[in-house]
This record gives sequence, C-alpha cells and structure tokens, in this order.
Amino acid sequence: MEDSVRVHSGMKWLDKRQIEDTIALNQRARFAVSFVERWGAVAATPDGMEDSAGRQALRMMTPQELVNRACETAEYLYAVLIANGWAVEVPEAEEVPADKERP
Repeated sequence: MEDSVRVHSGMKWLDKRQIEDTIALNQRARFAVSFVERWGAVAATPDGMEDSAGRQALRMMTPQELVNRACETAEYLYAVLIANGWAVEVPEAEEVPADKERP
C-alpha cells in the first residue's frame, strides 16, 4: 500500500480537487492512532540508569515501542468495552425494522 489517498481533479469549470481515503480504520485502529498521537511526544520508559540525583533516568520510547504499546492498549480497551457491554455492534441497514413509512 503506497498511498492512502486518491486525488481527483474536479469538474474543469470548478477547478477543485477531491481527496478520498483508500483505506478505512476500524475502531481498534482509531484507538491506537489516538494513543500514538497523544503519547508520541511524552511517552517515556526507564532506561536502567539514574541521573546524578539518584532519580530513575527515562528515555523516549522508540517508534516500535510506542506503536506496540498503543496497539496492545487499544486491543485491551476494545476487549473491555465489549465485555462491559459499553460497545455494541451496529446492525446492517437492511436488518433495522422500519418504524414508519418514509416520504
């Protein structure tokens, strides 16, 4: 997958472009991306050393560590939401009974 967007030229007389995604993220992926966005600049992990005052020294997580942590956290969060009944599947439109006639 080289690019995740497509750019189309609009109608010539409008001189606009239309951009559309070529991939869609599911809920777990959206959680993970959200975590990476929030933790990217602040997530730190102990580096096994101490500073001159004896405090635990920290280092920034590598991109691999950050992404793995975000994905593991998203997977766990999703499982807990489902287990608690806080997330439900949305039925297909055809499965939803019509309440009344629509104009």
